[in-house]
Amino acid sequence: MTRVQIKDLARARRRYTGESYQQAHNLVAAVPAGEALLPDALSEPQAAVESAVMNQLLLASRELSVDLPDRCVPLPVQAVRPLAASLRVTVPINDVEQFAAMLSAGGTTSGGRAGEAFTVTSAKDVVTLALPEQADGQVQLRCSWDRLRAALRTAPSVEVLSGGRLRVFSGSLRAAPRPEHRAALSACLRRVRLFSNPHALSWLVDWNEWVLSDRRQDRPVPPEDVRSAFARSRFGPTSAEASVLLWGGAQAGTAGAPRPRPSTDRVDPRTATTRVSPDPKSDEVSLAGVTFVLSAAELTRLVAQRALPGAVIGHTHPDSDPLVAAAVRAAMRRVATLAAELVRAGLGAVSMIIGFQLPLSTRQVDVVLAGVHPETGRPAYVVVELKPWTHVRSIANSDSLVAVGHAGVANLHPGVQVGAYCEYLSDVLGVLAADGDGSIRGAAYLYQAVDRDVSDLLAHSADDHGRVFTKQRRGPFLDYLRAHLGSASGAGAADQLLASPVRPSRHLLGYAGQELRERSHFRLLDEQRVAYEMVLRAVKRARTAERKTVVVVSGGPGSGKSVIGLSVLGELARQGHSVMHATGSRSFTQTLRRYAGKGSQRLRSLFRYFNSFMEAEPNGLDVLICDEAHRIRATSVNRFTPGSRRDRHRPQIEELVEAARVPVFLLDEDQVVRPGELGSLTLIARYARKHDLEIEVVSLHDQFRSGGSRTYVQWTEALLSADDDKPMTWSGDGRFDLRTVDSPEEMEAFLAGKHAAGETARLSAGYCWPWSDPRPDGSLVPDVQIDGWARPWNARSERSVDGAPGSAFWATDLNGFGQIGTVYTAQGFDYDWAGVIIGPDLVARGGRLVTRPSASKDPTFRNSAAMSDEVADRLIRNTYRVLMTRGMRGVLLYSTDPETQAFLAARMHAGARSATDSGGSGG
Repeated sequence: MTRVQIKDLARARRRYTGESYQQAHNLVAAVPAGEALLPDALSEPQAAVESAVMNQLLLASRELSVDLPDRCVPLPVQAVRPLAASLRVTVPINDVEQFAAMLSAGGTTSGGRAGEAFTVTSAKDVVTLALPEQADGQVQLRCSWDRLRAALRTAPSVEVLSGGRLRVFSGSLRAAPRPEHRAALSACLRRVRLFSNPHALSWLVDWNEWVLSDRRQDRPVPPEDVRSAFARSRFGPTSAEASVLLWGGAQAGTAGAPRPRPSTDRVDPRTATTRVSPDPKSDEVSLAGVTFVLSAAELTRLVAQRALPGAVIGHTHPDSDPLVAAAVRAAMRRVATLAAELVRAGLGAVSMIIGFQLPLSTRQVDVVLAGVHPETGRPAYVVVELKPWTHVRSIANSDSLVAVGHAGVANLHPGVQVGAYCEYLSDVLGVLAADGDGSIRGAAYLYQAVDRDVSDLLAHSADDHGRVFTKQRRGPFLDYLRAHLGSASGAGAADQLLASPVRPSRHLLGYAGQELRERSHFRLLDEQRVAYEMVLRAVKRARTAERKTVVVVSGGPGSGKSVIGLSVLGELARQGHSVMHATGSRSFTQTLRRYAGKGSQRLRSLFRYFNSFMEAEPNGLDVLICDEAHRIRATSVNRFTPGSRRDRHRPQIEELVEAARVPVFLLDEDQVVRPGELGSLTLIARYARKHDLEIEVVSLHDQFRSGGSRTYVQWTEALLSADDDKPMTWSGDGRFDLRTVDSPEEMEAFLAGKHAAGETARLSAGYCWPWSDPRPDGSLVPDVQIDGWARPWNARSERSVDGAPGSAFWATDLNGFGQIGTVYTAQGFDYDWAGVIIGPDLVARGGRLVTRPSASKDPTFRNSAAMSDEVADRLIRNTYRVLMTRGMRGVLLYSTDPETQAFLAARMHAGARSATDSGGSGG
């Protein structure tokens, strides 16, 4: 090529990519004549991640455009540059916050997180976006990592992982299942500067929604300049199918339109996913813990004026955070359809509690309507879930799961979902106790669906706690609301609900025995119920189709993993299935045997250890529930294993998977606290794939510990992150009580008061002091000594010593108060109040927390000479993460290191309580 030709092509390439002239010139000069100057993604994983990013930006462009009528939010991308095996995207410094808002938009379902996520990492100054288990595809971001990370960490749909990584949950990731759609979106991202024009961007957003909605008619007409730019030789995509999908043409109606689906199709259980994931048009009210209350008439007026509500409930006001403000506006727009219906039905004075947070949980409900019953005049409530679903099908072998959209994404039946909300609220809110469940009703409104396309869903029998209505049934829906809500103001009823006293939740161990003997006592919500139903479905398939399925339930502390395990165990045992429960924790297994198996040797025998299955018959059990699965080890061999078994040992994961037709793993990888604990999703998935086994994964993102405080969970993760970012400052949120104390005496005195008042309280510490055997007279040695204050560790043995319970029962026996627990006796349990003493193995230096493995007295550290500093760092941080997430109502912190004590105090807002303040459990 001549110099003039190279210059012309370089200028042309800049129009597509936004690169600098010099970059474009150098690349064009290096490409042989006739070859593509804008190549397609070279692999399917690369196309998948590029299309996911573009899809997310397009959906967010429309979602966040509340203040831009008939327009879209511009894409915050300055340039793109295809690399050999990835794509580099440049985000301007002033647009990083906007990029973060768009990347995290629509990432939650009713306050919880969807099951799909981007992983955002930074290494050697390179920020990358990747999809789960798609390491071969990534998008590199050229932007300020500090600003991006700071913006993302405030979003409700973002989870902070170890090593400074972020997981950004997105409702859009399964929105482009067809190869031609992925190819088209990838091609558009690689030519993103064509869409800097508002008219071109508006067309692309409309086109993407057209594809996702599965409409066959009314294809949006592209601007001529965009179409001609894509058609230009050497600059257009090579995929003919993608071009047909974009523009239509001779093949329109085949590859260019969504594939037809017979209405009688059922979901193939091999392709249905277990992850709770909304349709592309997000059905959630994502409010970062913010709740706002106003009448239907007021909401209609504010939406028309594009104004925020004047008052919100929660510690964060939308005006203080642009991400929250955008979320509130988007939520208002979603709920506006319902508000308009209420006004037309004469119910404009009914109060709408939008983003109502379930007590003791991080879960937010779309809307609770509060009013006065038209006949009794008493407060009345209707829980409403708004679903934009247009196509729903049943899933084989399950009455409670449905497949949404043509991609077949598995979701909980909305009638079951909203019915569980009503039952949960009736259980825990005192204001609803007087009327039993008579004052609360529930409904799911599929405001975009017609009966024909959701007939499988409507066939499900429902009561007044879980009715389902489509837009075709708008009249019956309004009649249903008018039957339970009058036209009078609902402000008083809303105030009563929000101020209602909260009854204690049902404690796992207190109901464990009844759960196994009688009936289910636990209310499983959303992903918890999905996990439960997935196991029951897998058991049916194993019996009818001889199909072995591995089920993994992953979630953080307090997400309900053990509750799911006991619920499954009880239900299957009552049905007569052969089922067992196993853990790698002596304390947890012994405690379950004591409480759940009380008075019955048969029930006690259901609880085993991971190393109990070395010689188990293959598929001898229907189900094996492996709780605390992160404690899986390389083999089951230990010092008690007979020599005859040692010679035949296998990997422990193999023994557990082979023992049952349906092995179930309840997992939290951030609770690995000992060297040699290997349990992870990667380990389980690798074994399943190697042996051609199906694997279902359900992620739990809500938590029911720490008072349901999302803020405390984020604060703890930020504090204990290995990242060198400045941690969050705790200012209190009214749900959880976090305090620092000036001495262990102060901590003990505060907790002793709670213990004397009948609440459960425990002190625990990092393993930084020796642990002695009892004295000859049987008394415990006060090994934990701090400035004249001394207390013993919990008993080593399983038998009671000196009035102290055996080690397995320290967390649950009343006499456990008075000894200091370790992570090994605290893990797996919770109590109302947790006091945590941070030892010299975790100290603040230079404005951040650093670990000092040499200060640990844990024998597992001293005996692991080959343990790297990185592994030791992770184990120590995980230890304190476990100890700090045991409290249900509050946590007290004390560090033996003065600099660390000052560091903790600096992370507490002046308005937050210290333990010397009056009061007990406020926040």
